[in-house]
Amino acid sequence: IPYLKGGCMGFHWIYSLINELKLLKIFSLLLGGIRTWNDDSWRNLKVLHHIEFS
Repeated sequence: IPYLKGGCMGFHWIYSLINELKLLKIFSLLLGGIRTWNDDSWRNLKVLHHIEFS
């Protein structure tokens, strides 16, 4: 039945899209976490540098 096949393909496409969005969200969360960690460590380094040379 072509209609059923088309419906299944549509569902598969939606499912893969949802999976890709989940992966993108996880990836962006990871990237965001790394970026904030880098910002924090950079800030800590600047603070340590300031204490050492003050």
